[in-house]
Amino acid sequence: MNTENVIEVKGLSVSFGKQRVIHGLSLEVRHKEIFGITGVSGVGKTTLLNAIVGLIQPDRGEINYSSIILGEKHPRPLKLRKHLRLIKNYIGYSTQDPSFYEELTPIENLDFFGAMYSVPRRIRQKNISILLELMGLREVGNKIAKSLSGGMRKRLDIACALIHNPKILFLDEPTSDLDPILRGRVWSVVKRVNQLGTTVVVSSHFLNEIEQLCSRIGILHNGRIIRVVSNKKQTKKGHVWLEVVIKPKQYEQLIGELLKNKSLNPENINYDKKSELLLVRVSHEGKFKELIHSTAKKLGVSITSIKRTGPLKEIFMQTVQ
Repeated sequence: MNTENVIEVKGLSVSFGKQRVIHGLSLEVRHKEIFGITGVSGVGKTTLLNAIVGLIQPDRGEINYSSIILGEKHPRPLKLRKHLRLIKNYIGYSTQDPSFYEELTPIENLDFFGAMYSVPRRIRQKNISILLELMGLREVGNKIAKSLSGGMRKRLDIACALIHNPKILFLDEPTSDLDPILRGRVWSVVKRVNQLGTTVVVSSHFLNEIEQLCSRIGILHNGRIIRVVSNKKQTKKGHVWLEVVIKPKQYEQLIGELLKNKSLNPENINYDKKSELLLVRVSHEGKFKELIHSTAKKLGVSITSIKRTGPLKEIFMQTVQ
């Protein structure tokens, strides 16, 4: 096992009846990184996480954790199937749907889950105080959980997954039902948790957000991680990515006219018919906006929006086509 890795998955396959969801998948998660998993809806992100944490049994393949999570100086592989009970003490998992108890308060929920992990009462009380502060839940600590806002409920669920000080935190679509402001607050919490030394594995379909959050991102497609993108290598200096939204039937006409301008490289224009998105990489944002607006006006094309995006979206579209 590579000494940099805390998790290694090799040749993983998971089926439900005759439907194969994960097929021969391999991935590596490095110690203390934030590793993202993305893909279109229904591609199997939740199934993959459930298999890695031991909630479901794969058909075949190997899932190994590094003994570094036990505090050992010389890492050795721990097979999930053999050491599941031991490993569960060192990981936390916040699922897409909250798993805390609605009729209990945040403090009661945290105390309950801490006791489940056999955290001594004195340490439990200390952890509860720290997590309430970290998650911004101190003022609602004694309110019934079902009365909390969506953002608070999600932060409470993450807090419950952290009550036993896990070495690895798994998050399944932690911001899926939240508005942009609340999503930002959740991501801030995730960053802080990682800065305190916890490895984080997170699934999300919000490409722009995980691009800003994660050091590496695995693209899940057809049951496999078909590409791992490193944020350090994505950005070409002086270039920005722009996402252009117009009426679907007008894209080809607009692209054809834009390409008559020699300053645009065809390789920097990507249109995906499925998602109906036009992505353009440009070196001069202002000049391009002037060009596209004048071209659209000439053709009678209505532009809905132009906004900055990240290179991950371009890579994602190219990869899953």
